[in-house]
Amino acid sequence: MYRDTPKYLSDLYNDLGVLHLYTGNTGQAKKDFAKALALIENKVPDNDPRLAVTLNNLSNLYFIDRRWSLAESVMKRSLHILEQSRGSEHPEVCVLLVNLGVLYYGQGKLDSAETVQRRALSIRRRSYIVVFYRCFPKFWAHFGPIGWSTEMVSSHRSFADF
Repeated sequence: MYRDTPKYLSDLYNDLGVLHLYTGNTGQAKKDFAKALALIENKVPDNDPRLAVTLNNLSNLYFIDRRWSLAESVMKRSLHILEQSRGSEHPEVCVLLVNLGVLYYGQGKLDSAETVQRRALSIRRRSYIVVFYRCFPKFWAHFGPIGWSTEMVSSHRSFADF
């Protein structure tokens, strides 16, 4: 068998939790996420991305259940883990920041929501646009004819040139 069986089982339980979450079975999703966390929480380093992914999914469940403070604390823990393991400018951090912004917005914390959404946008601009432009430069040349303004294309290109 696999040497890292608990890690693989944890991934499977996490995936099952996501499936149950999106089909509306939040009770089973919570059990699946709990099993996933039990398998890896004390068996992997504190900054393991797998832990962050499962925690993020669990925070989404708490968000759906309107358990705002619990969702926020779990999401912040997940964000901290990803920033430690991947770096504060990684695209996966951007995804968690967007989620955190949505959570803040749902709670009416509009200033906090704007702050994290702006940070997420900044990361997205630096990471996705740069990679996309460098990989598909001919694609960018066709933006003008399909309705994108020259200013828009120029601003995106400036991100790729830093």
